[in-house]
Amino acid sequence: LVFNGAIEVLKKQRIGNKLLIAMRNPPTVEAMLSIPNVVEAESLPNGQMRVRFADDTAPAESIVQAAVSNGWGLYQIAPDQTSLEDVFVQLTYQEQAA
Repeated sequence: LVFNGAIEVLKKQRIGNKLLIAMRNPPTVEAMLSIPNVVEAESLPNGQMRVRFADDTAPAESIVQAAVSNGWGLYQIAPDQTSLEDVFVQLTYQEQAA
């Protein structure tokens, strides 16, 4: 399989629309989903959450504001980058589905 497309598409596929968030007092998944443009939230160990947001949105500021207002103890928020291996699997799956 050879990727045939713009490098920007590959970069977007790798970075995607997910954030990895770490908090001392993490909220419930439901509370995270109540933040505008957050479409999926997953609780992880050690006070972390993985959050997926709607395409062409950037909810980081809203997440930070909610964390401060609700005392979640936010200490990390960063893009959740997909490994190149995962990108390969996603691209392969898309090719097979087409």
